[in-house]
Amino acid sequence: AYDIKSGKQLWANTDFKIDPTEAMAAIVDNGMIYGCDGEDLYAMSLADGNFKWRFNIDKDGKAGKITGDKAWAVDVAKSSYYGFNTITTTTTWSNPRRILRTDYRDSHFVVFGDKKIIRVNKDGKQAWAHEWKYDPNQKNLLFDPTYVGTNDDIVYACKGFYGVDGKTGETKWADKDV
Repeated sequence: AYDIKSGKQLWANTDFKIDPTEAMAAIVDNGMIYGCDGEDLYAMSLADGNFKWRFNIDKDGKAGKITGDKAWAVDVAKSSYYGFNTITTTTTWSNPRRILRTDYRDSHFVVFGDKKIIRVNKDGKQAWAHEWKYDPNQKNLLFDPTYVGTNDDIVYACKGFYGVDGKTGETKWADKDV
């Protein structure tokens, strides 16, 4: 951190396992820096750079990993145009979406790991865990997890279509035949 008037460095903290921008942008709120480095959620004091708490996504939350190739769902489409003189033009485009991720939701984090979806409150304590069957290779339906309503309920489709209560993590409804 730097003093904005003098440009003098006030403190530095490099105690991260992975680049802290890998998983989410840091959030500054009420004298704290909240963030995720891909393995740990953390709260750090803005005044001195010391960690107030750290929460390991895999070890503490049992959510699994949120980084790597499995973190992304990519739709790939191709179109070909056959012109005169046997010239073929092929266009390929993709739509990558980060599925495995950490979201900061004002009063808490929601982590979409490859094993579980977890909610961790701003005090570093896990509120709930919801097991899901994330499969990045699913061919028929992969609906990105989406927040719905004031409860921060979560709707997703992966090996079924599910509604999750944002306050408790319990399944509100499920259609496993999708």
